[in-house]
Amino acid sequence: MNAAQPAEMSKAQLEVRVKERLEAMAGRKADSLVCNGNIRAEVGATQRCVLTVGATKLGVTVTVTNVDGTDLKLDAEVDDKPMA
Repeated sequence: MNAAQPAEMSKAQLEVRVKERLEAMAGRKADSLVCNGNIRAEVGATQRCVLTVGATKLGVTVTVTNVDGTDLKLDAEVDDKPMA
């Protein structure tokens, strides 16, 4: 029997989950959130995304903090400074 590869959360699902979370935290709507790809379902896995609010673009680092079957707990850290 082969060892199973770690599952992933799709780029699209990741973008929806993180955008909703950031909007809830900020209390305002974002124009978009685009991530570089899927995120592995393993604690410590990271993915970079770009959050756009008006003319401002902010980098976001998403980290998997817990995996419970197919449910991933995510932490999203927004960069201190807007992207150039």
